[in-house]
Amino acid sequence: MSKPAKQAHEENILEYLTNPDNEWPTRQDLATKVLGISQGMLYQHFTGAELDQLEAEALNLRRSQIARYSVKVDRALYDKAVEGDVSAMKLWYQRMEGMGQDAPPTGKLVICWEEPEALPVQEPKLIPEHGEHG
Repeated sequence: MSKPAKQAHEENILEYLTNPDNEWPTRQDLATKVLGISQGMLYQHFTGAELDQLEAEALNLRRSQIARYSVKVDRALYDKAVEGDVSAMKLWYQRMEGMGQDAPPTGKLVICWEEPEALPVQEPKLIPEHGEHG
């Protein structure tokens, strides 16, 4: 017994969209090039919300498949940063520490070229508020 058309189309959509080698298609291309049906027929099988859900599911699956490649990219970026490439250093901190132009400051960043134990410890100074004498 064959699968219902909707189920078969759903499987074909997910298979196509989860493959990182495939371009992300428009809905027109999804219907005609991936499924071999008209766009009108696509909407007879699926509502817009169902297609949105399928695309979201496929995108999550696609991301999990390409995550393993990110490890190699991160390592190459790290190696360039360690070699002294300032652009790679900046990108590394943006990616790993969430330090980007749009990221809110999360604390004080201290960059030093000496061992931390060799740096003098400074006690915080209290600054009197405006109008106070101290």
